[in-house]
Amino acid sequence: MSGKVCRETRLEIDQSELRQPLSAEAEAHAATCAGCAAFRDERFRLRELVGALEPVVAPADFDVHLRARIARERDSHKQPFGDRGGRSVGDGCGHDCVYESEKQDASSFDRRD
Repeated sequence: MSGKVCRETRLEIDQSELRQPLSAEAEAHAATCAGCAAFRDERFRLRELVGALEPVVAPADFDVHLRARIARERDSHKQPFGDRGGRSVGDGCGHDCVYESEKQDASSFDRRD
């Protein structure tokens, strides 16, 4: 069949809701086009599978914890490397040498020389 008709039929299939009938034109096309029929069947099976899943419920305080974590991450990336609360000393060549306790914090930065 025509590529345009197939595109329009598949668009209608994609935009249809679970158990919503397709238009007569789309059904007629899918009855004569094996590719569109397979596409329709696959999409309907997928919608039924997803529709059968139980909803996921987040804890009541999820948004509070998420916002706090985002704020911590944002604030930690604003601070210059030497001001992260640990000690560093200059090595005489313009680089900071980091004490062992800071190596874990330093690993979160992407250093490009």
